Amino acid sequence: MKNLWIIALTVLIISCTPQPEACFTANSEEIAFGGTLTLNNCSKHAGTIDINWKDGLFEEQGVLSHQYTLPGDYSIDITVWSNNQKKYDETTVDVTVLEPDLALLRANWHNYLVEVRTPTADETVAAALAETDVVATDLGSESLYTLDTDFDYSISDNNALVTNENDETESLTWSSAPQAVLWIGGYKYNVVTLNSTEMILRTNDATQFEKYDYDDEYETENFDGYFLFYFRK
Repeated sequence: MKNLWIIALTVLIISCTPQPEACFTANSEEIAFGGTLTLNNCSKHAGTIDINWKDGLFEEQGVLSHQYTLPGDYSIDITVWSNNQKKYDETTVDVTVLEPDLALLRANWHNYLVEVRTPTADETVAAALAETDVVATDLGSESLYTLDTDFDYSISDNNALVTNENDETESLTWSSAPQAVLWIGGYKYNVVTLNSTEMILRTNDATQFEKYDYDDEYETENFDGYFLFYFRK
């Protein structure tokens, strides 16, 4: 009899729990390359929120902002759960991440910061799913160190890179497929952010440790982190 009362009470609690209604809108249907997508939550009776950003990354804590590293169309799957996790509702938000305007590269840039980071577990999983290098840049991942820099670069119409420090000219080429990539002096850099005032480049190349005299402090052969180079005009 006691068990019957417990079952009846459980059924009553579940039946009294309101059905969640999933409702989300994007801050824009088109997101500039390197920009941040923000979801506005208009759901009802929702407790926890699960989000599949469709780039290999999943969010189970209800964080409603995201930065994509590749242009393209994304149909974001969102599940909202009731507070007792017994009921749920689903919805989809469609957004387009625009191609970067690589013409913006032709300018004078000042490199003021280099940062070394280790990838998060989600980034590693995303790379494995995509069968490629880690391309996500979760700035909440662990920062090994930062280095203040002071270099001026000029990217001209003939795609040559000139460093004012020693007036050397290095070859520079770029491509936008399948993601925005620069090759500077033979080194590959992924374009993370590019707009009229800011550029962030990323590389996995551990030889950068030697460039900044950190090769004695960190193991370069098994390095699984990445470098972020910050520029502004």
